Amino acid sequence: MLVNAIHSAITKPKSFVTVSGVGYYEPSETAEYDENWIQPDGDSSRMSYLMKLARDWERSSELNEQNAPLTRRVIIRAGVVIGKDGGIVMNSKLPFTIGFGGPIGRFGYSIN
Repeated sequence: MLVNAIHSAITKPKSFVTVSGVGYYEPSETAEYDENWIQPDGDSSRMSYLMKLARDWERSSELNEQNAPLTRRVIIRAGVVIGKDGGIVMNSKLPFTIGFGGPIGRFGYSIN
């Protein structure tokens, strides 16, 4: 709906900001990614559900160059914030405190 609204607007916005997620990137313990990394085409069986979801979400925000030639599209690929005093750790502390916590992710995580 937003893309269609931009395409049909008389006055186009200067920027169109969308938020995706770091799930766009291939899971790796060693790889470093930057804004130039593109998901591999072809065999999507190697892609996780989150990779496909982020790809499809970002594709749905593509603007037609003819309908919005001066609108810059920005993609923010946000990740989960982990910190002792905030982010997912603070939001997850209560279940662990009352005995409902468990492993988070492949390696597990302990909140003390």
